[in-house]
Amino acid sequence: MASINVRADGPYAVTGAPPITRRRIVANDDGDSTEWETTAELDTSDEVLLCRCGGSQNKPFCDSSHASNGFTADDGDAGSYDERSKVLGGQQVTIRDDRSICVHAAFCTNKVTSVWKMTRAGVDDADITSLIDRCPSGALTYETEPLLERAVAAIADGPLWVTGAMPITLPDGTDLEPRNRVTLCRCGASNTKPLCDGSHKEIEFHDA
Repeated sequence: MASINVRADGPYAVTGAPPITRRRIVANDDGDSTEWETTAELDTSDEVLLCRCGGSQNKPFCDSSHASNGFTADDGDAGSYDERSKVLGGQQVTIRDDRSICVHAAFCTNKVTSVWKMTRAGVDDADITSLIDRCPSGALTYETEPLLERAVAAIADGPLWVTGAMPITLPDGTDLEPRNRVTLCRCGASNTKPLCDGSHKEIEFHDA
């Protein structure tokens, strides 16, 4: 079974050979995020080490830079999504939002509207959930989401996008809450490691 072990002050050890890809955000002429594009399919051997210190010269793979650049991580269990998130509303489904794990992919908003405005206006749930489905971090969720394939994607200049409630084990042996969509820091700067908190935007992280 595909799973991820977070190594203390080291890489993510991905086992079980899930699909690993590179993905990037496609934007329209107005700069609004519109869809995801898979740009490469990567190594899917039984164990793959993925960088999370931000220093590898072979991203997204680990090249042991963490051993020489002083990378440390105070990894912790972020707790329950239901406890952290707020209910936005929804008509037939409950839509929730947790800003602490937003990675700023910006599928939830554009120059005209946003998920928050649409929810307040009573827009049909299907129109809102079609935007939420593109949120990689699972900051926005709704009840009855379809379970995704277990897979890992390195988002261009951003975090690792892990899907399908893949087990993620911390260095102390505890497991993160299983999530259909979750993003893991790979710039080394997140304050909520191993989860991404959007710090890659602030430090202008680049993976190439």
